[in-house]
Amino acid sequence: MFNVITPDQVPKLWNNIKFAAEKTGDLTDEDRPGYLLNLLHDLLSSKAQCIIGRDSKGKLSSIAIIRITYNDVTNEKVVHIESLYSFEHTDIEFWKMGLGLVEKFARKNNCKAITGRSTNPRAIEIAKSLGFNNIYQYFSKGV
Repeated sequence: MFNVITPDQVPKLWNNIKFAAEKTGDLTDEDRPGYLLNLLHDLLSSKAQCIIGRDSKGKLSSIAIIRITYNDVTNEKVVHIESLYSFEHTDIEFWKMGLGLVEKFARKNNCKAITGRSTNPRAIEIAKSLGFNNIYQYFSKGV
């Protein structure tokens, strides 16, 4: 079961959210504090949303952070999956249920697509099996 938590639920789940964000982000030690502070602020002010998944026993099993953003090329509103973390191995049916909630959220907010990016091979495999297309590769080089 998946649900979008409300801002007043964030403090109770913050340690789990923070853990998941640190595990899925490409954060340097230098960037981590600022990113986490901004994430907390955005979750508390509804600029970002947190979706939690629970297994059949009610145990927290996954966390996703989503944001409404705009496609840089088309300027269309999209839901961007910023991070996605599973505390235990989950099957594709579980992720299909989670995607259903994200799709409902996207339609409610008049978004044209759902986007995300990852360097995790398992996350990419799940995304492809759920019908996502690999549109481009993202490159970065420090200077």
